Amino acid sequence: MEEIIPKNTHFNDFEVDHHFSAIGRKRMLLNARRVYREGQGTDTILLAIEDMTEHREMEEALKISEIRYRRLFEAAQDGILILDAETGQISDVNPFLAEMLGYSHKDFFGKEALGDWSL
Repeated sequence: MEEIIPKNTHFNDFEVDHHFSAIGRKRMLLNARRVYREGQGTDTILLAIEDMTEHREMEEALKISEIRYRRLFEAAQDGILILDAETGQISDVNPFLAEMLGYSHKDFFGKEALGDWSL
């Protein structure tokens, strides 16, 4: 740690991937501070370690799920319209629906599904 933290400084959010013989591979987030101990002439390094392994695995799973959803949404041969639950406005349409109704993709955004469609 003394080599990583230059004298009188700190580091934040330093990610480390390490294999531990007892617990396996872990992804850790490190935060450290060098603190000078007045009157003792020594430094203390305060180190906080957070296990990010599960968090990073969930992020990767979510990313893969979003890619699969987007592929399905874009390739579906059924018209799909997504509405904002609070406003009722259209937030997305798939290419099949836009082509089927004869509008461009951007024509849908911000419109209400049951609103005025005189474009």
